[in-house]
Amino acid sequence: MPQPLAMVCYEAIFPGAFLNRVAASDWIVNVTNDAWFGNTAGPYQHFHIARTRAIETGLPLIRVANTGLSGVVDAYGRVLVTSKLGQVAVLDMPLPEKTTAAFSSVFFPANSGFFLIVSVLLMVLLFTRKT
Repeated sequence: MPQPLAMVCYEAIFPGAFLNRVAASDWIVNVTNDAWFGNTAGPYQHFHIARTRAIETGLPLIRVANTGLSGVVDAYGRVLVTSKLGQVAVLDMPLPEKTTAAFSSVFFPANSGFFLIVSVLLMVLLFTRKT
């Protein structure tokens, strides 16, 4: 049976929060309550941020929102099926296959530390340089 990587609501906006669980997972399920966004761009933004997690991890995404904008996204970030905002729907399709995780997500902690060090060094060089 495929093992899900569960993300509840806004956990989908934090890329590093669940990367240690990616290797043991076959798909992402994101259950969310976007009702408090109302009829704004918020639910669409939240959907596409969750979609980014599918691309980063190489895992397909099943997103279930109580106010619509639910959908299935493959591991490449392609939206396969979606419901409209405020629409009650049943989305029935086979679970897409997973792929290899993106390089940046596999080495996320190392990348963030590397870029932090490079940024600090550049700032030191720029601000201590004699004119």
